[in-house]
Amino acid sequence: MFIFFGFNCRANESDDVMVSAPEVKRIALAIEEELFAYYSEVNTKYKHKFRTMITHLKDPKNLVTVLC
Repeated sequence: MFIFFGFNCRANESDDVMVSAPEVKRIALAIEEELFAYYSEVNTKYKHKFRTMITHLKDPKNLVTVLC
C-alpha cells in the first residue's frame, strides 16, 4: 500500500496526469504483487527494491514516473 501513497501523491501533484484514485490503487497493487512474485519472499533484496521504488516515487525531480 505504500506504493499507492507514492503514486497517489505524485498523481495529485501533477497537472498533466489525469488518473483516478481507484486506478492508481489498481496500478500500485499490481506493482506490489509483481514485486512479491519476483522475489518470492520478503527478504533484504525485496525490502531494498521496495524502498528504492518509494524513494523514486516521492522525488519531485523524477519526471519519468509513468502511470500507464
